[in-house]
Amino acid sequence: MDCEYSLYNTEELYHNGNIEDNKNTQGKAMSILNQVRNYIYKYKMLENTKSVIVGLSGGADSVCLIHVLWELREEFQIDIEAVHINHGIRGAEAGRDEEFAKNMCNKLEIPITVFQYDVPAYAKERGLSEEEAGRILRYDSFRKVAKKIQKSKICVAHNSNDNVETFLHHLCRGSSLEGLTAIKPVSGEIIRPIMCLSRAEIEKYLGEQQIPFITDSTNLDNDYTRNKIRNVVLPYLEKEINQHTGIHIHEAIRDITEANDFINLEIQKKYRQISSVEGERLILDRRELVEMETIIARGVVRMAICQISGKLKDITRTHIESVRKIAAGQSGKVIQLPYQIQVRTDYEKLIFQRKKDIFDVDDLKKDVVIDTLANQACVDFGEYEIKTRIFEVKKGEYEQYLKNLTKNLYTKAFDYDKIKKSVVVRTRRTGDYLTVNSEMGTKKLKRYFIDEKVSGDERDRIPLIADDSHILWVVGYRMSEYYKISENTTNVLEITISKKEFENER
Repeated sequence: MDCEYSLYNTEELYHNGNIEDNKNTQGKAMSILNQVRNYIYKYKMLENTKSVIVGLSGGADSVCLIHVLWELREEFQIDIEAVHINHGIRGAEAGRDEEFAKNMCNKLEIPITVFQYDVPAYAKERGLSEEEAGRILRYDSFRKVAKKIQKSKICVAHNSNDNVETFLHHLCRGSSLEGLTAIKPVSGEIIRPIMCLSRAEIEKYLGEQQIPFITDSTNLDNDYTRNKIRNVVLPYLEKEINQHTGIHIHEAIRDITEANDFINLEIQKKYRQISSVEGERLILDRRELVEMETIIARGVVRMAICQISGKLKDITRTHIESVRKIAAGQSGKVIQLPYQIQVRTDYEKLIFQRKKDIFDVDDLKKDVVIDTLANQACVDFGEYEIKTRIFEVKKGEYEQYLKNLTKNLYTKAFDYDKIKKSVVVRTRRTGDYLTVNSEMGTKKLKRYFIDEKVSGDERDRIPLIADDSHILWVVGYRMSEYYKISENTTNVLEITISKKEFENER
């Protein structure tokens, strides 16, 4: 239908808030209503919903959506509110659209909220395309209104053609299988009730019901990627390849979505089996990951990245394959991903962690001397508080003291008389060693860490109690046999370190 009309010549189309029946087209209109009704029921779009927030641009899709919902409002027992966005892009035309939306809502007795933005300025300020900036502002506006209304859903007017265009867009720029499912009928609080209708069906319905709508001139501007697909690519495919190309792609999307849903169930199952959380770190069993089918392994990696970052927008196939590559390689490999994510291999573990959560070891690099001349002392070492006391132990008290000591994993006792130099708290350095058996056999600290499968990153974080290069205590792991007290010990150096992570030390 011709979109050039006066906003104020539509009065005859409305009467007391009801669209007048047209006997010649009533059956066709009911067919459209039934399609949408069945689609809403199929995807349970309006369960536990009292209000719908409808994005109303004034174009054919949004006008059809709001009229269909208006017709079905009593059946679903919903209130309708409209939101119109003036993007500040098309000058007088944008003002015309705003007035049209207000006028339509007035006739239908539907409340409307109008938001006005300078989208070009917003896009420039944030380095976005105007398309992306407009989308962000639209959905922010919808959510602002929905937040004020209990049990509400956000209703947007995507149709089946939009789904096909999104599929082609994702396919051309590179996409995961998830991306090829295109637009979902339900995405959280967002529902799309007329995605079961084609653009041709929508415009035919509006024409038959004599419902006016307006055309956004930017829809004809092929500077926008989506418009190129809509106005050039898809028409070419339908003319030169198959006139039902759009229908076939829409059917393919349905099949891909069903297959993807099945695969996702398997991915979630495997993810639960091989993932764990340690503090701020997410851990995958990398041996299990490497042995998985490729499509499942990729999905598991995507889930891990999503869990640690909360989003996947800038995560590409290259990122996923980089993670899988280091998972199949040697221990100790590290890569960086978007959103400040670090991924590294640590023996059987594949560790995901945000950089902001990674412990800063700079404050652990300096030696902190323990004053062993004082009977009691307390020093700070990064996040640790270390307390010491020196006391004499009598032979008759030795066994009872040891018995009590073993109950406290935060505390170790050392034979003070065997200590030759200043006792310090520090992190590892070249030449460190410890005594590992009662025969006084020694082992390099580096070899000890390797044998215990302690990652390189973790080695730099572990506090050491040291007598020069001889390590008294690898905190959280073990102490040196050489410094253990015995029945011949006279003076004891007792050290307590407060950090809960050491509850499981050996």
